[in-house]
Amino acid sequence: MMIISWILFVISMLSVVIELVGTLKEDELYERVISFLGLIIWCLVLAQSYAIIW
Repeated sequence: MMIISWILFVISMLSVVIELVGTLKEDELYERVISFLGLIIWCLVLAQSYAIIW
């Protein structure tokens, strides 16, 4: 289970980096899609961390 949480953590870090790169571009639709994906990934990470705690 810890491996899954680490994979989700790495993916979430990558999504943050991609989101920062996306803010450098001026395409609003691209930025919204990236931030939405980042939000979904963060929700998955939180759900995984709560599953490990419980």
